[in-house]
Amino acid sequence: MELMVARKGTKTIDASVKHFLDEESALGYDKIETYRSFSDRVWKIKDKLLAILEDYKAKGKTVFAFGAPAKGATTLNSFKITSDLVSYSVECNPLKIGKIIPGARISIIDEQTAPVPDAYLILPWNFLVEFLKKKRGYIMSGGAFIVPVPDPIVIDETNYDKFAG
Repeated sequence: MELMVARKGTKTIDASVKHFLDEESALGYDKIETYRSFSDRVWKIKDKLLAILEDYKAKGKTVFAFGAPAKGATTLNSFKITSDLVSYSVECNPLKIGKIIPGARISIIDEQTAPVPDAYLILPWNFLVEFLKKKRGYIMSGGAFIVPVPDPIVIDETNYDKFAG
């Protein structure tokens, strides 16, 4: 998509602009209630996710982040999750290994040589099914995935099949 910005009256407005505005209006994007509802959902996710992570910490269990995508950093920073709750982030991308997740200050370590935690916080949750297949043995051996979105949940051997697809 290409977007052109200009002073009013200096360019012809394409018909597609009205189409997009109508589409946004139909979805409620022109109403403050839409954004308030979204905000409420985000803070509920935060509360549930922090409760899960704090429970792991209280039980002396380790949690590592799985992956270090930009949206993961946004989640961690928005929810004020640091290395106090998530010790490390494991990655296979050599360009990220040895770095830290900005803001959260969580060190990114090599997935292949990292110790095995009690649970992984899945930051690239859009690849959950692929990760479940990749780490099936880990989960069946007592490990767990903590998935923050769309509703925080812990996936372990008891509910693996429901999510593995």
